[in-house]
Amino acid sequence: MTIATAPRMALLSAMFLTIPSIYAATPIAATGANQDIIVEGYNPGGDLTTYATSSFDVANGSTFLAKGIGFGGDPGLLQSFVSESDPSVEFELLGGYDELNTLQLINGTSGTLTMVTPSAYSEIYVLTASANGSATGTATVNFSGGSSLVLAFASGDWYGSDDVAISAGPVYAGTSGGTRAYYTNGNDAPAPPRLFQYELAIPLAYQGLEVTSIDFSIDSAGNDQLYTSIMGLSGNAVPEPSVAAMISALGLFGLVRRKRANV
Repeated sequence: MTIATAPRMALLSAMFLTIPSIYAATPIAATGANQDIIVEGYNPGGDLTTYATSSFDVANGSTFLAKGIGFGGDPGLLQSFVSESDPSVEFELLGGYDELNTLQLINGTSGTLTMVTPSAYSEIYVLTASANGSATGTATVNFSGGSSLVLAFASGDWYGSDDVAISAGPVYAGTSGGTRAYYTNGNDAPAPPRLFQYELAIPLAYQGLEVTSIDFSIDSAGNDQLYTSIMGLSGNAVPEPSVAAMISALGLFGLVRRKRANV
C-alpha cells in the first residue's frame, strides 16, 4: 500500500505538534514560599501588613506593587511574564498577589523550594533579587534517588542591571514620617527596581534524574541588612527518551526527503 506524501507529512506534522517544546524554559510549580511581599491594594498611609506579610527590603520597608491596583497608570509587578533578557524563558510567581509568593532569606540563612511535579532539566532559571546589596551563596539541587548537586548561586541588588527578567515599576515605600507612599522609581532612584534570572546549569550526567527540590543558602559576610527573595523558577525540561527518539526520527525523515528531492 502506498501512502501519499502529503497525508504522510500531515500525519508527521500532527505528531510533531503534540511534542512539547524542548527549547523554551517554562515555569516550574514549587512549594516553600514563606512570605507575601506584594501589595495588592491601594493603602497610602496605611499599614503594610494589610496586604503583605513582609517587605522586600525589610530594613527600609519597601516592597513591590501588584499589577492592576490602578495606581499611576496601572504599573506594578506582573504575575507571569517572559524574561526581558531572554525571550525563551517564561516565569510565573511562586504564588498569587494575596498568597505566599516568595522564599525570603536573611543573610546567613537557607530555605527550600520543592517541586510539585519532579522532572528532569538541563537548565533551571531562578527569579530573584536582593535588597541592600547583592547576595551570594549556594543552590543545592536534590534529585530523585537521593543524589544532590551543589551549585553557585547569586542574586543581584534590585536596582542592578544585569540579566534582568522584569522591570517591576514603582515600589510601596516607607517615609521618614512613618507613613507609606508610592514612588514611581522607588525613592526617586534613576531606574525602577528589577528582578533577575540566575541560571543553574545541570551537568549532562544529572540530566536523566528528576529534580525534587532546591536548597538555597545565602552567605554574604558583613551585611546584616541583606534580604534575598526567590520568587519563581523556570526550566528547560529534558524530553523523555521516546520523545527524543521521535524528534530524531522526524529530523532524519526530513533529511531523506531533501536528498530525494535533489536526486
